[in-house]
Amino acid sequence: KKSGIVKTKEALPKLLFLEWVDPPFNGGHWIPDMVEKWSGCRTATSWVTNTCKSVQLSWQQIYDADPDLVVIACCGFDLKRNEKDALAARELLKPLRAFKQGRIYAADGNLYFARPGPALREGIAILSRCAYDGDKDVVNE
Repeated sequence: KKSGIVKTKEALPKLLFLEWVDPPFNGGHWIPDMVEKWSGCRTATSWVTNTCKSVQLSWQQIYDADPDLVVIACCGFDLKRNEKDALAARELLKPLRAFKQGRIYAADGNLYFARPGPALREGIAILSRCAYDGDKDVVNE
């Protein structure tokens, strides 16, 4: 982040992390902390509080949240499988602002998000890059 750039929590991008697509589950365990504390985003599922486990969501809850970006990183699946699941969910994702703005991402859930360890740092970087790539006020390469 460039010095002097501060965003209020409400101005931060609203990120929906999907740990599962069919049916949809939000990210549990350490994922909310990765989003809220370190990625520079706020979670789109803020109504889900004080839980360690991921929570099944309805598509209506997801539509009501209308996230700025969606990261599909299903637990235990690699990038290729998560890309496949994202494409399979295309019709369900279409109503979202994130879809309309081309901000649906797939990531390797198994490598960067599913297990505690050093790779979680790269997972945080992935979330941040999805949210802020192209924003010259934030990303300074």
